[in-house]
Amino acid sequence: MSAGKNEKATFVVKILNQQNANWQGRITWLDENKEVYFRSTLEMIMLMSSALSPPYSSTDGEEENHREFPQDEV
Repeated sequence: MSAGKNEKATFVVKILNQQNANWQGRITWLDENKEVYFRSTLEMIMLMSSALSPPYSSTDGEEENHREFPQDEV
């Protein structure tokens, strides 16, 4: 079950390293029992956003290069 509009999600963030004024670590989405490693603070925020929002699609048809939490296989 993905979190939708106005739904809440619970994440555990573990900072494993700090380099170049950025955090690297692991984020766990507790509600979905999914875990992803991140390489920067911005990537961590984008992962959290992807869990709460539908996938982003570019208006010019180009595929965006950002990571998301893995989707459940059907």
